[in-house]
Amino acid sequence: IAAGGVLGAVVGAGGASLALRFFPLSSLTLVGAAWFVVAALVLTTLPAGAPATGAAAAPAKENESSADVTSRMALVASQPLLARIAGLVVLSTAAALVVDYQFKASAARAIAPAALGQFFARYYAITNVVSLIVQLAVAGRHRAEEEHDRCDRHRPDHAEPPHEAPRDRKSVV
Repeated sequence: IAAGGVLGAVVGAGGASLALRFFPLSSLTLVGAAWFVVAALVLTTLPAGAPATGAAAAPAKENESSADVTSRMALVASQPLLARIAGLVVLSTAAALVVDYQFKASAARAIAPAALGQFFARYYAITNVVSLIVQLAVAGRHRAEEEHDRCDRHRPDHAEPPHEAPRDRKSVV
């Protein structure tokens, strides 16, 4: 699923880089909006797949009441681990925003304004391709190791030895 998101980022950044060859930077927002319309049309006109089962089939809540949000916030506040995780998410998001701003400000100082759009499109396309390759390599290797371990557990010649009963300490001495 995560690789699909990164693949979408690769296609989006590559598409932006390609669109900038034919359209001015000021019209890139309209090009992006057109792609959103195309995606919406595809999602709303194609027939749906098989109905979901299990947890995925549970209907989503239309409107979440403020009491539900308040009770969830109280749960996070009452659980130290959840509160720390929430704090970590807030701090890491803030740090990412500051780093992103600094990167873009530095690029704006070093690169001519007319070339910024193409620079960012290429930069994000390249970093997303690298991210996708790393993600697929790590996930593929992990999946292969997991499959190997699963196969080994089911082979009779690799069965684990039976566990011995604990010995009495007096009989060991």
